[in-house]
Amino acid sequence: MSALPSLFSIPSFWLGRDMTLFQSQIWGSEAVGEEYPDPEGCAMGTGLWMYACPCTTGMDDPWMNPMVPGAPALGRMACDRVMVCAVVGDFLRWRAHTYAAAVAAAKGDTSVEVLETAGEGHVFHLFDPDGGKAKELLNRMVTFVNAAGA
Repeated sequence: MSALPSLFSIPSFWLGRDMTLFQSQIWGSEAVGEEYPDPEGCAMGTGLWMYACPCTTGMDDPWMNPMVPGAPALGRMACDRVMVCAVVGDFLRWRAHTYAAAVAAAKGDTSVEVLETAGEGHVFHLFDPDGGKAKELLNRMVTFVNAAGA
């Protein structure tokens, strides 16, 4: 479940100044970027979302699609820098890029970085946390967060 809407109500001193989003489960009813139609994948994602959040309004619920009209303003997020991580072959890759672009547009003074990993699958770092690419991803995140204090 997306925790993005809760970022609008937490004082910024609790959050720090950076946000890192790993292969997020941001979705919506309309295709974005170079997404291809995948009725089977969409049905699976919709079913999972409806199971996890039975009171949802659907795939364009702001908890699932923070870019939908009526969602809390991305410009109000309490962070100065955002790293969005995606996987080149992931079906949600273009959602990550669309989200990063929306945050950059909403928060003109915010640094937004998209980090893509090739040759892996969705949430690969959870299935193989000791793998080389998972360690590389973690190191890039640590470098990103540490750079804020530099």
